[in-house]
Amino acid sequence: MKLKINKDKLLLGVVFIVIAVITSFRVAVHPNGYLSPDSKRYIEKAEEIKKNWKETSLSTALRVKRDFAIWPVGYPTCIAFISLITTLPPFQSSKIVNLLFLGLLFILLYKWMGEKAWFICLSFFSYGALEVISYSWSEIPFMFFIFSLAFIIENEKKYSPTYLAILVCLSLILIFLFRYIGLVYYITIAIIIIRHWIRSNKTLATIYTIALFCASIFASLYLYDNKLMTGYYTGLVRVSIGHQTILGYTKGLAQGLLNEFSVARNHFFKETPDLLYILLLLIQLVLIFITIKNKNYLKLPFLYGRKVKILLLFAFTYLFTLIVLKGVFTHVDKFDYRMLFPFTQVVFIALLNYISEARQKEYYRKCAKYIIFFMILSLIINLPKMYILGKIKESMVISSKDYNYKTAKNGIVEK
Repeated sequence: MKLKINKDKLLLGVVFIVIAVITSFRVAVHPNGYLSPDSKRYIEKAEEIKKNWKETSLSTALRVKRDFAIWPVGYPTCIAFISLITTLPPFQSSKIVNLLFLGLLFILLYKWMGEKAWFICLSFFSYGALEVISYSWSEIPFMFFIFSLAFIIENEKKYSPTYLAILVCLSLILIFLFRYIGLVYYITIAIIIIRHWIRSNKTLATIYTIALFCASIFASLYLYDNKLMTGYYTGLVRVSIGHQTILGYTKGLAQGLLNEFSVARNHFFKETPDLLYILLLLIQLVLIFITIKNKNYLKLPFLYGRKVKILLLFAFTYLFTLIVLKGVFTHVDKFDYRMLFPFTQVVFIALLNYISEARQKEYYRKCAKYIIFFMILSLIINLPKMYILGKIKESMVISSKDYNYKTAKNGIVEK
């Protein structure tokens, strides 16, 4: 009896293993293990949770609770949990949490988008995605719950009314518990509710309204408790209204979007031209030209189904809210790969899903090989090049010294 191997599942597993290995290698050779100030805070909070997990004193509970005003409870709790069950330090556990949620996201995408999920997941070979996966940040779990919510909405008619309301409500709560900006998706659900009311889908509109109301009550109580505990809704002063020029704001937005859509490498906008960035961008433009040139093979309009529409609604609701926040509050973080990741990654996945749609196999056949090549090139480019080159030079120096020693020794013997 022959063992039947599912090629597409195998390829998806290979993509995940490659990302896991490359990420682990990047973290291992990075000077500080891909830890930003926020990463260090997450790990510190996870350490406190781990140490005080079994303590029931009021002072301990209040201290941990106060910390969760600044950093939502989700990510550090996951780190602490993994650390407890594996006995690994929180630093290593934070990297495991990211890879676990990435694996869950891949499984979800396979269930939702089918056999070509491996092709769609090549989008995680981009510079921005690899950076986000490598850092101890909450973005990967955050993305998993975003896609979970999108999946639930796209399959809304398959659930009973009560089950649908519970799933949507829990998804909204979990998104919020990993990042406060997850409140953006409460706006997305409000848009969906309005759309259902306009189309006279009163049952679905009511279900989503109940789910949104319950999730909003939870988020409001959480934020109000923060206010009582620390004096601020999110634990500290995060934003302030100030003056910024339209030119400076537009420049920052344009640079951020250019970097995010430059798949293989970021441009750091220094005086010296980044020749590698320019070369990779030219290759990407050639790739885009190929996909446009073969448009005659497309069988479906881009907005052909609810899947793509929902993903784009999620992506652009997030981007629009971000633009407004950054326009009003000058101290919001700059437009970088971390801030824009929930926008661009959703767009990339929507695009690759469209290209790999089963009903336009000819278009996929014409374009896929070029996309695969470019994404593998992106992965290679984002290896820790300086470390690898340093090791190669080091081995060459050692080999040279060893050769000179052997030559000298042989010369002495012969003499």
